[in-house]
Formats: sequence, C-alpha cells, structure tokens
Amino acid sequence: MVSEAQWNLWEEFCYDNAKANLAHIVTTRLKHIIGCAINAGPVSTPERRGIIERFFGVLEENGYHRLVNTTGSHSKDTSYHRQ
Repeated sequence: MVSEAQWNLWEEFCYDNAKANLAHIVTTRLKHIIGCAINAGPVSTPERRGIIERFFGVLEENGYHRLVNTTGSHSKDTSYHRQ
C-alpha cells in the first residue's frame, strides 16, 4: 500500500458497461460508501474508452476466463474451460 494515498478517495469512478459493474450492490457502495460519481461510459462504443476497455479485456483473457467456474462469453462457450 502507498501510505501517502491512504484514505484518499476519488470523485468519479470510470469502468466498462459489464453487467457485474452495473449491479445494484456495486453502484450503491460506490455512491454511498466511497461517495463518488459513477461513469460507466457509453454503451457499445468501446473505442471512446480504449484504455479502460483494454484493461478489462486483459483481465478477462488472462484471469477471469481462466477460472474453473467461468462460462466464457456465454453459457455454451467451451473455449475457456480447463481440460
């Protein structure tokens, strides 16, 4: 942890439009506990938020989709399941 950043908060939190990010528990906690505005960005226009979209894409490909319990892109996607 960076001690100089302890207890510092942000005014706006930007993320992609993934369903998990739009969940009520996520938005409620960001608004009421952190006290920041939420900026999910425009829908279906990833080119406007390239850095954020790339970051989450890397997380998906190298982390989330490699988990044992993943369904990949949808429930019938078997390309990410471990053998």
